[in-house]
Amino acid sequence: MSLPHFQENVGDEPISQLGVDLSTPDFSKMDADEKSAAVKSLANSIVNNPNKDLYNKLRPLIEKELVEYEKLVN
Repeated sequence: MSLPHFQENVGDEPISQLGVDLSTPDFSKMDADEKSAAVKSLANSIVNNPNKDLYNKLRPLIEKELVEYEKLVN
């Protein structure tokens, strides 16, 4: 879940906990070496997520807003 799910035109790209979109790449179309390289790249992106601190700072605000939105729809 990222802040743009809640507010339009916020930032150039989503802020995520992991820093990567795990739906890519498509591992089923890769050979063993390509898979290994892709996994290493994903792991590196997760470890070096430049938005980790910002995500952790904003997450409580998002959680609070989710509770408020839930009250509005119920």
